[in-house]
Amino acid sequence: NLAAGGDAFSDLGTTMVTPKDALELAQRTEPTDKLEESVPSSVKKQYSITTLRKPKNQCAIQSRRGDVLEINYEASYVTKDNNNKVMYDASAFRGTGLPYQMVLGSGDMIPGVDQGLYDMCPGEERLLEIPPVLGYGNQGTRAFRIPPDHVALEWKVQLVSIDTTIREDNNDMTRQEREARAL
Repeated sequence: NLAAGGDAFSDLGTTMVTPKDALELAQRTEPTDKLEESVPSSVKKQYSITTLRKPKNQCAIQSRRGDVLEINYEASYVTKDNNNKVMYDASAFRGTGLPYQMVLGSGDMIPGVDQGLYDMCPGEERLLEIPPVLGYGNQGTRAFRIPPDHVALEWKVQLVSIDTTIREDNNDMTRQEREARAL
């Protein structure tokens, strides 16, 4: 399916390549850029997800592909000397005063962020450490002024809601229970 220009999902909607498999493949891929080869291995960052805060209440529904998520986030890049973090984007910078909305698994976000938001509960907060291969690549990006020699991205993300209605304070029924109640 992928070779024919399709996506990583079968006709039945099941994944053909799991996010974990895609991540492992990306980490095993040889560097294609001389810049990446020049970064000492002691400085290179690996992909990681760290839970900073769990929701206080029950978590009956976790995020999954196709959900509309509302998130608050702060995004930074880590410089080659590994001592300097520079914030380049944040939901607060967008000027709306509202959380950022995205569809999980749709490609709205860079792959490292997208993968880090699966199975998350409203109210949960995570720190995502993202290598360039799962971010903007080794070339950085002019849009956010990320230099080509950045080592990693760090995203601090808080999930505010799933599908605009499921929040930390009302996440006590499963998707099936909610659907049955709506009938």
